[in-house]
Amino acid sequence: MDSGKGFRARAFLWAAAVLAALPAAGDVDRLEAERIADGLRRLYAPEARERGRVLDVVIDWGQIHGPYGQVGERGKSGERWLVRMSGAFTRHSHVNADVFAGVVCHEIGHALGGWPKHVEDDGSVRWSSIEAQADYFSTAQCLKRWFVGDDNEAAVEGRGEVPREARERCAAAFPSSPEDVAACIRSAKEPPREARERCAAAFPSPKDAAVCVRSAVTALEAMQVLSMVSGWVGGKARLDTPSPLVVRETDLVRGTEDPSVQCRLDTLFQGALCDKPANKDFSDSDHRPGACTREEGYVDGVRPACWFAAP
Repeated sequence: MDSGKGFRARAFLWAAAVLAALPAAGDVDRLEAERIADGLRRLYAPEARERGRVLDVVIDWGQIHGPYGQVGERGKSGERWLVRMSGAFTRHSHVNADVFAGVVCHEIGHALGGWPKHVEDDGSVRWSSIEAQADYFSTAQCLKRWFVGDDNEAAVEGRGEVPREARERCAAAFPSSPEDVAACIRSAKEPPREARERCAAAFPSPKDAAVCVRSAVTALEAMQVLSMVSGWVGGKARLDTPSPLVVRETDLVRGTEDPSVQCRLDTLFQGALCDKPANKDFSDSDHRPGACTREEGYVDGVRPACWFAAP
Protein backbone atom coordinates (compact mmCIF):
# COMPACT_ATOMS: atom_id res chain seq x y z
CA MET A 1 0.00 0.00 0.00
CA ASP A 2 1.35 3.44 -0.87
CA SER A 3 2.32 5.76 1.97
CA GLY A 4 -0.27 8.29 0.89
CA LYS A 5 -3.06 5.82 1.52
CA GLY A 6 -2.06 4.26 4.80
CA PHE A 7 0.64 1.95 6.12
CA ARG A 8 3.42 0.56 3.99
CA ALA A 9 5.80 -1.70 5.85
CA ARG A 10 9.05 -3.55 5.58
CA ALA A 11 8.96 -6.45 8.02
CA PHE A 12 11.62 -8.40 9.87
CA LEU A 13 10.56 -11.64 8.25
CA TRP A 14 11.24 -14.18 10.95
CA ALA A 15 8.77 -17.01 10.44
CA ALA A 16 5.77 -14.86 11.20
CA ALA A 17 3.32 -17.75 11.43
CA VAL A 18 5.02 -19.37 14.41
CA LEU A 19 4.84 -16.52 16.90
CA ALA A 20 1.88 -18.00 18.71
CA ALA A 21 3.85 -21.16 19.41
CA LEU A 22 6.95 -19.51 20.88
CA PRO A 23 7.94 -20.41 24.46
CA ALA A 24 6.56 -17.86 26.93
CA ALA A 25 9.64 -17.47 29.10
CA GLY A 26 11.63 -14.63 27.60
CA ASP A 27 14.35 -12.68 29.35
CA VAL A 28 12.91 -9.24 28.53
CA ASP A 29 10.16 -7.97 30.82
CA ARG A 30 7.69 -5.32 29.75
CA LEU A 31 9.41 -2.40 31.49
CA GLU A 32 12.80 -3.29 30.01
CA ALA A 33 11.37 -3.69 26.51
CA GLU A 34 9.58 -0.33 26.74
CA ARG A 35 12.79 1.30 28.01
CA ILE A 36 14.73 -0.03 25.04
CA ALA A 37 12.08 0.94 22.51
CA ASP A 38 11.77 4.48 23.86
CA GLY A 39 15.53 4.88 24.26
CA LEU A 40 16.23 3.93 20.66
CA ARG A 41 13.37 6.15 19.48
CA ARG A 42 14.90 9.12 21.28
CA LEU A 43 18.35 8.23 19.99
CA TYR A 44 17.28 8.41 16.35
CA ALA A 45 14.46 10.95 16.51
CA PRO A 46 16.84 13.83 15.60
CA GLU A 47 18.01 12.03 12.42
CA ALA A 48 14.39 11.41 11.46
CA ARG A 49 13.54 15.09 12.01
CA GLU A 50 16.41 16.11 9.74
CA ARG A 51 14.62 14.16 7.00
CA GLY A 52 11.28 15.76 7.79
CA ARG A 53 9.95 12.67 9.54
CA VAL A 54 8.72 11.71 13.00
CA LEU A 55 10.04 8.39 14.35
CA ASP A 56 7.83 6.30 16.62
CA VAL A 57 8.66 2.91 18.16
CA VAL A 58 5.79 0.99 19.72
CA ILE A 59 5.30 -2.53 21.09
CA ASP A 60 2.08 -4.38 20.35
CA TRP A 61 1.78 -6.50 23.48
CA GLY A 62 -1.37 -8.23 22.27
CA GLN A 63 0.14 -9.47 19.00
CA ILE A 64 0.63 -13.22 18.74
CA HIS A 65 0.74 -13.54 14.94
CA GLY A 66 2.76 -11.66 12.36
CA PRO A 67 6.37 -10.49 12.07
CA TYR A 68 8.54 -9.81 15.10
CA GLY A 69 9.07 -6.27 13.89
CA GLN A 70 8.13 -4.03 11.02
CA VAL A 71 8.51 -0.43 9.96
CA GLY A 72 6.26 1.59 7.70
CA GLU A 73 5.27 5.04 6.59
CA ARG A 74 2.22 6.67 8.12
CA GLY A 75 0.37 9.82 7.20
CA LYS A 76 -0.84 11.31 3.94
CA SER A 77 2.67 11.99 2.72
CA GLY A 78 4.55 9.37 4.71
CA GLU A 79 5.77 11.92 7.24
CA ARG A 80 5.81 9.41 10.11
CA TRP A 81 8.03 6.35 10.39
CA LEU A 82 6.40 3.80 12.68
CA VAL A 83 8.40 0.86 14.04
CA ARG A 84 6.02 -1.71 15.47
CA MET A 85 7.48 -4.57 17.53
CA SER A 86 5.62 -7.70 18.55
CA GLY A 87 5.21 -8.27 22.26
CA ALA A 88 5.36 -12.00 21.53
CA PHE A 89 8.98 -11.61 20.44
CA THR A 90 10.04 -10.66 23.96
CA ARG A 91 8.53 -13.93 25.23
CA HIS A 92 10.82 -16.17 23.21
CA SER A 93 12.98 -18.08 25.67
CA HIS A 94 16.21 -17.09 23.87
CA VAL A 95 15.47 -13.39 23.44
CA ASN A 96 17.35 -11.13 25.83
CA ALA A 97 17.46 -7.35 26.06
CA ASP A 98 20.36 -7.04 23.61
CA VAL A 99 18.67 -9.21 20.97
CA PHE A 100 15.50 -7.15 21.32
CA ALA A 101 17.50 -3.94 20.92
CA GLY A 102 19.22 -5.39 17.86
CA VAL A 103 15.91 -6.12 16.14
CA VAL A 104 14.61 -2.62 16.93
CA CYS A 105 17.85 -1.28 15.45
CA HIS A 106 17.26 -3.39 12.34
CA GLU A 107 13.80 -1.90 11.88
CA ILE A 108 15.09 1.64 12.35
CA GLY A 109 17.73 0.70 9.79
CA HIS A 110 15.06 0.26 7.13
CA ALA A 111 14.27 3.95 7.57
CA LEU A 112 17.74 5.39 8.25
CA GLY A 113 20.11 2.73 6.92
CA GLY A 114 20.76 4.42 3.59
CA TRP A 115 21.84 2.79 0.35
CA PRO A 116 21.26 0.12 -0.94
CA LYS A 117 17.53 0.83 -1.03
CA HIS A 118 14.75 -1.26 -2.49
CA VAL A 119 14.09 -0.54 -6.17
CA GLU A 120 10.83 -1.39 -7.90
CA ASP A 121 10.62 -3.24 -11.21
CA ASP A 122 10.07 0.08 -12.97
CA GLY A 123 13.33 1.47 -11.53
CA SER A 124 11.76 3.76 -8.93
CA VAL A 125 13.62 3.87 -5.60
CA ARG A 126 11.54 3.15 -2.53
CA TRP A 127 11.98 4.73 0.89
CA SER A 128 13.38 1.70 2.73
CA SER A 129 16.84 0.17 2.89
CA ILE A 130 16.97 -3.48 1.85
CA GLU A 131 17.04 -6.21 4.49
CA ALA A 132 20.78 -6.82 4.51
CA GLN A 133 21.57 -3.12 4.69
CA ALA A 134 19.25 -2.79 7.69
CA ASP A 135 21.29 -5.57 9.31
CA TYR A 136 24.55 -3.74 8.55
CA PHE A 137 23.17 -0.49 10.00
CA SER A 138 22.07 -2.25 13.19
CA THR A 139 25.63 -3.19 14.22
CA ALA A 140 27.74 -0.66 12.30
CA GLN A 141 25.88 2.23 13.90
CA CYS A 142 22.81 1.59 16.05
CA LEU A 143 24.04 -0.94 18.62
CA LYS A 144 27.36 0.88 18.95
CA ARG A 145 25.51 4.04 19.96
CA TRP A 146 23.17 2.08 22.24
CA PHE A 147 25.92 0.17 24.04
CA VAL A 148 28.34 3.08 24.50
CA GLY A 149 28.96 3.90 28.16
CA ASP A 150 27.88 0.45 29.40
CA ASP A 151 30.12 -2.07 31.10
CA ASN A 152 30.30 -4.07 27.89
CA GLU A 153 32.75 -6.65 29.19
CA ALA A 154 30.40 -7.53 32.02
CA ALA A 155 27.45 -7.55 29.61
CA VAL A 156 28.80 -10.59 27.74
CA GLU A 157 29.78 -12.70 30.74
CA GLY A 158 28.17 -16.13 30.39
CA ARG A 159 27.11 -15.44 26.79
CA GLY A 160 28.36 -16.69 23.46
CA GLU A 161 29.63 -20.19 22.79
CA VAL A 162 30.97 -23.07 24.87
CA PRO A 163 34.54 -24.06 23.91
CA ARG A 164 34.95 -27.73 23.05
CA GLU A 165 37.47 -28.24 25.85
CA ALA A 166 34.96 -26.84 28.36
CA ARG A 167 32.35 -29.36 27.23
CA GLU A 168 34.86 -32.15 27.70
CA ARG A 169 35.84 -30.91 31.17
CA CYS A 170 32.19 -30.70 32.23
CA ALA A 171 31.46 -34.20 31.00
CA ALA A 172 34.50 -35.56 32.86
CA ALA A 173 33.62 -33.71 36.06
CA PHE A 174 30.03 -35.01 36.24
CA PRO A 175 30.02 -38.46 34.58
CA SER A 176 26.78 -39.61 36.22
CA SER A 177 24.74 -36.41 36.29
CA PRO A 178 23.47 -35.02 32.97
CA GLU A 179 21.84 -32.13 34.82
CA ASP A 180 25.14 -31.07 36.36
CA VAL A 181 26.89 -31.42 33.02
CA ALA A 182 24.30 -29.14 31.43
CA ALA A 183 24.65 -26.55 34.19
CA CYS A 184 28.43 -26.69 33.93
CA ILE A 185 28.27 -26.14 30.16
CA ARG A 186 25.91 -23.17 30.54
CA SER A 187 28.30 -21.53 32.98
CA ALA A 188 31.22 -22.03 30.56
CA LYS A 189 29.81 -19.84 27.80
CA GLU A 190 32.09 -17.06 26.61
CA PRO A 191 32.33 -14.75 23.60
CA PRO A 192 33.74 -16.65 20.61
CA ARG A 193 37.48 -16.32 20.04
CA GLU A 194 36.78 -15.06 16.53
CA ALA A 195 34.91 -12.08 17.98
CA ARG A 196 37.47 -11.32 20.66
CA GLU A 197 40.48 -11.49 18.36
CA ARG A 198 39.03 -9.64 15.38
CA CYS A 199 37.40 -6.94 17.48
CA ALA A 200 40.70 -6.35 19.29
CA ALA A 201 42.44 -6.04 15.92
CA ALA A 202 39.82 -3.62 14.57
CA PHE A 203 39.65 -1.38 17.64
CA PRO A 204 42.83 -0.40 19.54
CA SER A 205 40.64 1.01 22.33
CA PRO A 206 39.58 -1.75 24.76
CA LYS A 207 36.25 0.04 25.30
CA ASP A 208 35.51 0.11 21.57
CA ALA A 209 36.62 -3.50 21.21
CA ALA A 210 34.24 -4.49 24.03
CA VAL A 211 31.32 -2.82 22.20
CA CYS A 212 32.31 -4.77 19.08
CA VAL A 213 32.40 -8.08 20.98
CA ARG A 214 29.02 -7.41 22.60
CA SER A 215 27.51 -6.57 19.20
CA ALA A 216 28.95 -9.77 17.72
CA VAL A 217 27.60 -11.90 20.57
CA THR A 218 24.20 -10.24 20.20
CA ALA A 219 24.25 -10.98 16.47
CA LEU A 220 25.09 -14.62 17.13
CA GLU A 221 22.24 -14.96 19.63
CA ALA A 222 19.78 -13.27 17.27
CA MET A 223 20.67 -15.62 14.44
CA GLN A 224 20.30 -18.59 16.77
CA VAL A 225 16.73 -17.47 17.43
CA LEU A 226 16.18 -17.04 13.68
CA SER A 227 17.48 -20.56 13.03
CA MET A 228 15.10 -21.98 15.64
CA VAL A 229 11.95 -20.38 14.27
CA SER A 230 12.73 -20.44 10.54
CA GLY A 231 13.66 -24.11 10.24
CA TRP A 232 16.88 -23.18 8.42
CA VAL A 233 18.63 -26.36 7.30
CA GLY A 234 21.98 -24.86 6.35
CA GLY A 235 23.68 -25.90 9.57
CA LYS A 236 24.67 -23.76 12.52
CA ALA A 237 25.68 -20.21 11.62
CA ARG A 238 29.09 -19.31 13.05
CA LEU A 239 31.31 -16.26 13.13
CA ASP A 240 34.24 -18.23 11.73
CA THR A 241 32.44 -19.91 8.82
CA PRO A 242 31.41 -17.06 6.49
CA SER A 243 29.18 -17.74 3.53
CA PRO A 244 31.15 -18.67 0.38
CA LEU A 245 28.53 -17.05 -1.87
CA VAL A 246 29.77 -14.17 -4.04
CA VAL A 247 27.09 -12.21 -5.88
CA ARG A 248 27.77 -10.38 -9.12
CA GLU A 249 25.44 -7.52 -8.30
CA THR A 250 23.34 -6.34 -5.37
CA ASP A 251 19.73 -7.38 -5.90
CA LEU A 252 17.75 -4.22 -5.23
CA VAL A 253 14.47 -5.54 -6.62
CA ARG A 254 14.35 -8.68 -4.48
CA GLY A 255 16.39 -7.03 -1.73
CA THR A 256 13.56 -7.07 0.78
CA GLU A 257 13.96 -10.84 1.04
CA ASP A 258 16.12 -12.19 3.84
CA PRO A 259 19.54 -13.60 2.93
CA SER A 260 20.57 -16.90 4.51
CA VAL A 261 21.12 -17.03 8.26
CA GLN A 262 24.89 -17.37 7.74
CA CYS A 263 24.97 -14.40 5.35
CA ARG A 264 23.00 -12.32 7.83
CA LEU A 265 25.37 -13.24 10.64
CA ASP A 266 28.31 -12.32 8.40
CA THR A 267 26.69 -8.93 7.75
CA LEU A 268 26.04 -8.23 11.43
CA PHE A 269 29.58 -9.25 12.39
CA GLN A 270 31.10 -7.10 9.67
CA GLY A 271 29.04 -4.13 10.84
CA ALA A 272 30.38 -4.63 14.35
CA LEU A 273 33.95 -4.65 12.96
CA CYS A 274 33.57 -1.38 11.05
CA ASP A 275 35.56 1.36 12.77
CA LYS A 276 33.81 4.32 11.14
CA PRO A 277 32.11 6.78 13.57
CA ALA A 278 28.70 5.44 14.53
CA ASN A 279 27.13 8.89 14.31
CA LYS A 280 28.07 9.50 10.66
CA ASP A 281 24.93 9.04 8.57
CA PHE A 282 24.77 6.60 5.71
CA SER A 283 23.88 8.15 2.36
CA ASP A 284 20.56 7.49 0.63
CA SER A 285 22.25 7.32 -2.77
CA ASP A 286 25.85 6.19 -2.22
CA HIS A 287 27.07 3.08 -0.38
CA ARG A 288 30.36 4.65 0.76
CA PRO A 289 29.67 7.46 3.27
CA GLY A 290 29.66 6.20 6.85
CA ALA A 291 30.58 2.63 5.89
CA CYS A 292 33.78 0.62 5.69
CA THR A 293 34.37 -0.21 2.03
CA ARG A 294 36.74 -2.27 -0.05
CA GLU A 295 37.39 0.82 -2.15
CA GLU A 296 39.08 2.34 0.90
CA GLY A 297 41.18 -0.76 1.46
CA TYR A 298 39.12 -2.26 4.28
CA VAL A 299 39.12 -6.03 4.69
CA ASP A 300 37.07 -6.21 7.90
CA GLY A 301 33.94 -4.15 8.48
CA VAL A 302 32.72 -4.32 4.87
CA ARG A 303 29.35 -5.47 3.57
CA PRO A 304 29.76 -9.19 2.73
CA ALA A 305 29.95 -10.44 -0.85
CA CYS A 306 27.16 -12.94 -0.13
CA TRP A 307 24.70 -10.12 -0.88
CA PHE A 308 26.63 -6.96 -1.78
CA ALA A 309 28.59 -6.03 -4.89
CA ALA A 310 29.86 -2.46 -5.19
CA PRO A 311 28.46 -0.70 -8.29
